Amino acid sequence: MLKKSVNKGYILFEALVSLLVVGLIIFSLLPQIMFLFQKNQTISESIKLHQILYSETARNCRFEQVPADIEKRQVLYRCDKQNNQIRAEVEGYGQTIEVYREF
Repeated sequence: MLKKSVNKGYILFEALVSLLVVGLIIFSLLPQIMFLFQKNQTISESIKLHQILYSETARNCRFEQVPADIEKRQVLYRCDKQNNQIRAEVEGYGQTIEVYREF
């Protein structure tokens, strides 16, 4: 003979509780995930500026203001030569990076 199941709604209740727990975990981690995405974006922009600074300075420093367009964002590169020192600067993404070199 077949036995009748006494716990008919128990599986549904377990599923709802586990879904609620998973939802709470995801909701509690959401601010940290958003912070990490913003930090990653800032670091990526800084790396792009350093890359521009390196490539432009490696081309013997043009000693003028040169606009550069990286991924459709405007970046300004400046280079000055005074006495025995070269000063190169990249400005963009809300940041400014400067490098001084003596020769």
